[in-house]
Parts: sequence; C-alpha cells; structure tokens
Amino acid sequence: MKKALILATSAIVLTACGGGGGGDGSSGNDATAKVSAPAGLYAGKTDTNRDVKGIVRSNGDVWFVYSDLDSPLADGVEGIITGNGTATNSGFTITAKDYQFYYDSIVDASITSSYIAGQYINADIKESSGAQSAVLSYDSDFDATPSLATLAGSYNGESMTMVGLSGTPTVVISADGSVNASDSSGCIIDGTAAVATDGNYYTVTLKTHDMSECDASYRGVTTKGIAYLNSNNGHLYIATKNDAGTLGYAFTSYPTT
Repeated sequence: MKKALILATSAIVLTACGGGGGGDGSSGNDATAKVSAPAGLYAGKTDTNRDVKGIVRSNGDVWFVYSDLDSPLADGVEGIITGNGTATNSGFTITAKDYQFYYDSIVDASITSSYIAGQYINADIKESSGAQSAVLSYDSDFDATPSLATLAGSYNGESMTMVGLSGTPTVVISADGSVNASDSSGCIIDGTAAVATDGNYYTVTLKTHDMSECDASYRGVTTKGIAYLNSNNGHLYIATKNDAGTLGYAFTSYPTT
C-alpha cells in the first residue's frame, strides 16, 4: 500500500455536560447572547479512557487529537476532531467531524459543553456510533509566546491517514516557517507554518507531492490546520484537513524529554 504523508485534522464535538457556561460578562444574564470563544489549549480524558488534547481558537475553530482506548497520546493518535463552535453565556456548542483513522471513517459530531474560559471545558460528544463525555482542563502552555525560531527543528514521529498508520516520517521545519516532510517510502510534502496571534500554536498549510510514492487519494492535495509544540517535552502535534473535509491526517512526534 502506498503511504501518504499529509497532516490531517480531526473534528471534536463536545456536547453539554450541564452547568453554566463561561463568557466575558458583556451580555449580562442573557444565556443565549454570543460571547467570545473559550480560546486555549485544553487536555484531559474521555469517559472511555482516551487521552484528548487540542486547541480552541478565538474564532471558535476547534482542533483536537485523541488516543486509542487506554493509551496515552505519546503512543500515537487514533483520530482528530475539528469544527467550529459558538459560545454563549450558557455553553459552547460545536459542529464538527471526527476523522477515525483506524476505521477509514469520517463521522459527524455534535457538541455542546459547559465551560469557564481559561479553566475547563466539560463536554458530551454525540455521534451516530454513540456518545461519550470528556473533561478537559486548561493548559497554561497556551500562554507561552510562540515563535518560528522555537518551532524550527527536525521531528521524528508517526503519521496517520484515513488508512491508518501511514508511516514514521521526519518533519523538518525551518526558521522561516517552511515545512518539509518525507517518509521511508519516498512520499514528500512541503508547506508553511505561521505563528498564531491568539495563543501558543501555529497555523499550517501543507501540500503532498503528486508522486507514485504517496497514497493516490492524497497526491497533489493541499491541507490546512494547526501545529502545537509542547514547551515542556518538545512533543509536536500537527493536524490538518483538505477544504472538502474528505481527507485528514495527523502527525505526532516522539517527545524529546
């Protein structure tokens, strides 16, 4: 099987676990008034014992990666959830897609959640295959200042596509934001990374080369998403998807410490 090297996104849908929401207080007690999204890096577990980590952007976009059952994210990503949410004083509601790599499946996800911005998101995740809940805490690493100089480096790790484990590529990011990745099969992607303006993460655009060494469904495809570099252990996560929402991929590097 040809291997694809493309960095994919996953959609996470969180549905309300009850209790009030967060907000900036500008809309008084109106529970339906829109407020700023609870931007941040959030991490925790589902009630099915999956690790979850991801970014909520200030525009309401969400990008989360999750592990296999009873496994840490350091052992690899099983799927990604990405979508867009609306925050009110009573909760944070998200419409998303769940890219389930091992099952070659993309399913709709629906989320509403209780939250306090900068503290937690408590979510119920509803999909056609069932429901689960997640308790996610704010990670202060989001408050660090991102820079391309910090991101620059060579990262070895695992990539996931819609056909499961795609390979163990090396991703090289330069100080000017250029990205180059290749795996043992010879599949290559190029792209760019840029510093986000609302927290410690990066936006990325990637394009897989149109070459026989890459999986046919990914050849010549451009994907867009985010990257997050853990300040504590050097663990890099990248998640992207194509505009049509039909392809996703995730890369996670091996921690350096």
